Amino acid sequence: MKGEGYAKEAYERVNYLHQAAHLVMKQNPMNMPLAHRYTYVMKSVLQKRCLHSHHSMKRFICKKCWCLLLPGVTATIRLKSRRQKHLTVTCLQCCTQKRYVNNSGYQLWCDNPVAKLTESKNTSSQIPAEKQKAQGTESQKLEKDVKELISDVCISIEQKVRSWRKT
Repeated sequence: MKGEGYAKEAYERVNYLHQAAHLVMKQNPMNMPLAHRYTYVMKSVLQKRCLHSHHSMKRFICKKCWCLLLPGVTATIRLKSRRQKHLTVTCLQCCTQKRYVNNSGYQLWCDNPVAKLTESKNTSSQIPAEKQKAQGTESQKLEKDVKELISDVCISIEQKVRSWRKT
């Protein structure tokens, strides 16, 4: 298919821009306009190619103003338990709130094994084994990079939550 290479390149660019925005904000929080520009370019790349960003990236970008959400810098995080225990992330730029359920057994639908499509035998036999291995290693490498980035951010969130619980 013609568009497969374009989608891969677009995802690589989006991943690079997301990492660049995080690094810029991590080095100096006063570089917020540059990080905002990176996320805005990331948004335009996704929209031009009609692609969806990974759910882990969506959690750290404001849905309204596309500002990078970093705890204590561009966002506030609160633990609330009105209906259910949930984590509320509030963007300090536009005051938009995101809520995430905080149940121990909760799992995103895209992470659920039931949501995964199973390949039929016909499609797997059409793709050479070498190409399947190459595709698998590339996706595993990208997934590993995203998980490392998210783990760094999650660690900082957990530290903030622990400090809030102590007070």
